[in-house]
Amino acid sequence: SPIPAMARTLVLILVHALVSVVKSDVGYNLPSPAYGVPDLRAEASEIVEEVDPVARLAGNIPGGGIPGENYPILASVPETKFACEDMEFPGYYADTADEAACQVFHVCTADLQLESFLCPNGSVFNQQYFVCDWWFNVDCAASEDFFRLNADIEKLPEVEPLPEASDLRNSYAPPSDVAPPAELYNLPRDEEPVITTAPPPPPTEVYILQEEVTDPAQLYNLPEPTTLPPPPPPPLRLYYTPNRRRSFRG
Repeated sequence: SPIPAMARTLVLILVHALVSVVKSDVGYNLPSPAYGVPDLRAEASEIVEEVDPVARLAGNIPGGGIPGENYPILASVPETKFACEDMEFPGYYADTADEAACQVFHVCTADLQLESFLCPNGSVFNQQYFVCDWWFNVDCAASEDFFRLNADIEKLPEVEPLPEASDLRNSYAPPSDVAPPAELYNLPRDEEPVITTAPPPPPTEVYILQEEVTDPAQLYNLPEPTTLPPPPPPPLRLYYTPNRRRSFRG
C-alpha cells in the first residue's frame, strides 16, 4: 500500500539527517584540501623560525665568549671527586674539576656535610669574594689558591682593650709645644697678666613721647591765621542800547 512506503521514506530521511548531525559534531565533515581551504597550521609552522638557544644565550651574556667553550653552561650539578673531608676548613669552595669548571660550588658545614649549588649560565664562582661572578672576571685554575680564605669567615677582628681610667689620669701630661702664659704674652715670669674688666655700658637714653599734635599751626609754630574781609562785589556794567525808530505805515 502507498502509506507504508511513505512511512519508510520518512524514516530513512530522519535517519540520514541524524547521521549527518553526528558526523558534523565528531568532525568527519572537514573540508578536504582539494576543496580550496588553506591549511593554517602548516603556514604557521613555516612562519615560526626556530632560534638556537645557545646563540640566544651568547647574545645575552657580555664578554663575547662562546657558550660551552669559554664558559660552562650546565643545567645540573655533575658528579665530581670533591669531598669536604679533603678541605681544611668549613666554608665555600669552587669545584675546579673539568666537568664543573667553577660553575659549581660547594658548601662544607662544620660537621662535614656537603651542599652543592650551581651558578647561572655565564657566571662562575669567584673564590676570592665568595660570589657568582661573570666568567671573564674569574680564573678558575687559580681558585684553589684562595681556599684558605675560608679560615677567616667566622673569625672576629681583634679589638684592643680600652685602658683603665686610672691609667689615663696618670699618663696625662701637658703638651710640650704650648708655651706658658708668661712667654705667650711676652711678660716677665714674676709678673702675672693683669686682667682688666670691661667698661661699663653707656647709660640708657629714655625718650619721652610728646602729646599728639593735631593742629598744623602748633606743629610748625606758625602764627594764628588772620581773618581777611570778603572781597568787594564786582562792579556793575551797564550796556546802552540806542532806541531804534520804527515806522508805521498805514
